[in-house]
Amino acid sequence: MRHLILLTISLLLSITLLQGEAIQSFTLPDINNQEINVTDYLGSDLIIIDFWASWCAPCLRLLPELEKIHSENDEVTLLAISIDNPRSVNRAKSLIRSQRYTFVTLFDTNQEIMKQFQVTTVPHTFLISPSGEILYEHTGYTRGDEEKLKAEITRQLSILSEQQESIPHQEQEELNKER
Repeated sequence: MRHLILLTISLLLSITLLQGEAIQSFTLPDINNQEINVTDYLGSDLIIIDFWASWCAPCLRLLPELEKIHSENDEVTLLAISIDNPRSVNRAKSLIRSQRYTFVTLFDTNQEIMKQFQVTTVPHTFLISPSGEILYEHTGYTRGDEEKLKAEITRQLSILSEQQESIPHQEQEELNKER
């Protein structure tokens, strides 16, 4: 029992440590074996990063929900990162192709990026700001979890919109001060 409590505390601390931090740049191969750098997606959109595996039943239930979120939001980019090992990566690619998912799928076959994000179980989903800051994360999937992610996306898009609206106003104020 004591070990379970310590494990729970350490998991909560690791989750708390990641939120608010900026992600580090990384490059992974996509479904066509093209090297993709995550920084190519930073700048204007929110980014969902989801770690998944072809052998993970909750992951396979979450992917269609993420596809819906991705297709309904032009301001959201989805990077689905498979942690399948080199022997099962073709199965993961077949799954993505057969479902005709439109999101970017990357492959972390040696699980280095998974470790960088301190992911210990899949599915594990992150919402990343345009500047690369981790805004939200969730581990696991049960039906309805996608609603929490949608609510957070809506909240963050509202914040981004308010920030963008205030920029021209601030620039005008600065121009008026100069006169």
